[in-house]
Amino acid sequence: MKPDISEFSYGFALTSELVDRYGIRPAGAPIFPNLQQEGQSGGGYDVEIPAIAVFLQFKLSHRMERQSALHAATIGVPHYRFELRPLKHSDQHNLLLELEAADNEVYYVAPEFHQAPELNARFAARTVAANTAFFSPSDIGQLADEGEHFVAFRSGNALGWTFSEPRELRRHTENMIFGPNAKPRLGAASQGRTVGEFLHFLGDKLVNVYEQASPRMRRPLSDISSFRALQSMLDPGRYTSFVSHTLFGCQLLILTRQTST
Repeated sequence: MKPDISEFSYGFALTSELVDRYGIRPAGAPIFPNLQQEGQSGGGYDVEIPAIAVFLQFKLSHRMERQSALHAATIGVPHYRFELRPLKHSDQHNLLLELEAADNEVYYVAPEFHQAPELNARFAARTVAANTAFFSPSDIGQLADEGEHFVAFRSGNALGWTFSEPRELRRHTENMIFGPNAKPRLGAASQGRTVGEFLHFLGDKLVNVYEQASPRMRRPLSDISSFRALQSMLDPGRYTSFVSHTLFGCQLLILTRQTST
């Protein structure tokens, strides 16, 4: 069954919940409220505090219910699946692999539901994230050909599967990524930097990753000269968010954490 929700509505619901639960802010948000409440100037950008960056690529899930479903014999029904953009049409998956390989936290995220009433109910109950599957591009790996490829998962199952050739796939949870014991790869890069300095560093890094990946892509990538020119015109949060969305198709979330004193 095809989803009857939009990526925008699902992404908004998931992001809103993560913001409330973990003190996360989408990059580009004008204020980090937890910092502003402490009376710091600059909306939090000038505060030296560890910052963690997570990139999310939103997908919508199709619910597969019939025994005749393509992969029912492998994983059973009902299950959910989302499509990876085929290489013949897009370099998106390869770009996400490049982004993750540069020590970034990158995830495809997809819901364990597909209808608007389900989204509404989970949003009201604050269980959107608990009913979301997170998969890293590196666990999926390189796509073997230009044909169709899917990631499939069952509700509540700790594993997923990648197709066309079936292979088990590690599934991440919100707590693994955002919880207090999470150890994101890029976290050390923020040490000794203000939030603004970290975002400036990250914006540069994203443009560099994109530029360096260009020779390995199947089709020409966008000219990035205009992106570098924009950096001096925008605050670091807005700039880095724009680069993340435009070049990689990802929502960038920034998690700030106080250190114990």
